[in-house]
Amino acid sequence: MRRSNKDKNDFYSVISWGIFLFVFFTDFNFLDFINKQFKYLIEFLLLSFSAYLFSLIFKNSDNKWIYYLFSLFTVLLFLMAILFYI
Repeated sequence: MRRSNKDKNDFYSVISWGIFLFVFFTDFNFLDFINKQFKYLIEFLLLSFSAYLFSLIFKNSDNKWIYYLFSLFTVLLFLMAILFYI
């Protein structure tokens, strides 16, 4: 059975918000023993993935500027992850 775009968008939205809230409210203290920079890398990569999933919601919509905005957020969060790891 094929899923409609609305079902996919709802799925991406729930997963995206779930990841965002998980990163926002969870303290990754268990990663401090490895490396503090590694902790920031994991956090920003999760936020980047969340922004990517949220951008997929607007990919086929009429509001292309929202898709491009969240794509930009995805790239910026990915670059921040790399910069915090260096």
